[in-house]
Amino acid sequence: MTSRLYEGEADLPAMTAFAAHNLDARRGCSYWHPGDIVWMMFTHSHMDLFDHRRDIRLWLNPAGDCVALAWFYGPRFARFDVHPDHVDLGGDVLAWIEDHVPIMNPDEGIRLRIDAMDDDEAKCELLGRAGYRAGRRFGEVLCAELDGFVPEQAIPDGMVVRDCVDVDEHARAQCHRDAWSSLDHIGRPDAVSQFHDHVYHALRGAIRYDPELDLVVAKADGELAACSIAWADDVSRFGVFEPVGTCPSYRGLRLSAVLVEQSMLRLRERGMRHAYVMSSESNNPTAYKAYRRSFDPIGKQRFHYKDFP
Repeated sequence: MTSRLYEGEADLPAMTAFAAHNLDARRGCSYWHPGDIVWMMFTHSHMDLFDHRRDIRLWLNPAGDCVALAWFYGPRFARFDVHPDHVDLGGDVLAWIEDHVPIMNPDEGIRLRIDAMDDDEAKCELLGRAGYRAGRRFGEVLCAELDGFVPEQAIPDGMVVRDCVDVDEHARAQCHRDAWSSLDHIGRPDAVSQFHDHVYHALRGAIRYDPELDLVVAKADGELAACSIAWADDVSRFGVFEPVGTCPSYRGLRLSAVLVEQSMLRLRERGMRHAYVMSSESNNPTAYKAYRRSFDPIGKQRFHYKDFP
């Protein structure tokens, strides 16, 4: 077994295959969908939250398969997972994370948070032995069966849902920026999206991205009102939505729900059996209540905290 830092896009097939295996083994209650990995790598690495060649580490078996992964999403948040057949690697992975904390935070002490599923006993016990304390607030994994699914949300008059096979890339990127800025409804009024045109252009060329699962709600005059991307995985047969957003002028029309339902139909066409999201009533009560209409909770995920002086 060897471990090394992330070296570039050539590592993404191994990383996404690792995510797909664990997602399948845990039936949706896992830490990454393959689409999550692609989305984070292509959209967040330019935000100076992390250095993808410094703050991501892979553990590989002799065949070159990824069997463990650790990733700092920012100075105070690390995520890791291990292959179910290699839970013994958890201690090594956590040791690297803790050794890396001073590199991420050279001039100050911090409270590090690491997320864990409540039913991941090995990870929760490992964090407990290392001095982490579980938080009280949690997010839920919400899952919907796609077999027999029938949409309930009507597409508003004068609007249409279409994919992004031939989209104007600038308009599509602008729609995302508008949707993910000024997030008053979730307590982030000063949020400013950094989803620049070149970021979207790069994402369109990424592994596992499918423009037919990249959907927008458009008005008759072509103006884009909402957008979403769904990601399919042929191993686990789980689809996920990352991200889904509505421009401020069109919030309240349930356009995000429309996009989720239309994405579910397309995921089913691609052989997916389930669709899931991570949602929290405390962080976004409106979205949480909307998902709970057709999604059932299958797991809970919470942060575990430890202070580093």
